Amino acid sequence: MIELCPNCGHYPCTCGNSITMQPIENYPEAGLSCPVCGEPQYKTPSGDCCKNGHGGAPGVDSSDATKPFGEDTGSDGSHHLPPIEPNNKPAQRILIPLETWNKVLADVKAMLEYRLGEKGHYSLMSSHESYGVIAEELEEMLDAVTSHGPDKGRRVRKELLDIAVAAVVGLGSFDVGGFQW
Repeated sequence: MIELCPNCGHYPCTCGNSITMQPIENYPEAGLSCPVCGEPQYKTPSGDCCKNGHGGAPGVDSSDATKPFGEDTGSDGSHHLPPIEPNNKPAQRILIPLETWNKVLADVKAMLEYRLGEKGHYSLMSSHESYGVIAEELEEMLDAVTSHGPDKGRRVRKELLDIAVAAVVGLGSFDVGGFQW
């Protein structure tokens, strides 16, 4: 069970108060190993991660976790990824200052105003339509995340804004009774 911050009541904490999280071993095992250090991965609320904090990389079968690059991992001739040097530092969340939150919300508002100017101030027709709009934006986010090139960061940020705007339009549609079915 994740603990809420006793000071602000949020997880993750928004007031800068450090909170105690449960040990990673308390989470269920993911059934795969870390591709960096070979330790078992656990299913945490923020994704699969090993006890050394190597999260974000897809897990590998434990028999593949220590194979050198180039060694066949299957009859299809596929290869294991090159080893990554661990930095022995657990991943850490960064405290987001209030000024950043204000800028992000201003950017969402500006993008919302642009969308309303482009498509009008009309509600979505249903929760299904709202889901479809958000799902389309999530698909575009996945494309941006898996892309390569110097504009990757710009693309990811744009898609995050589009997802936020889609959610706000869905909320507005819900609140005015626009979801007719």
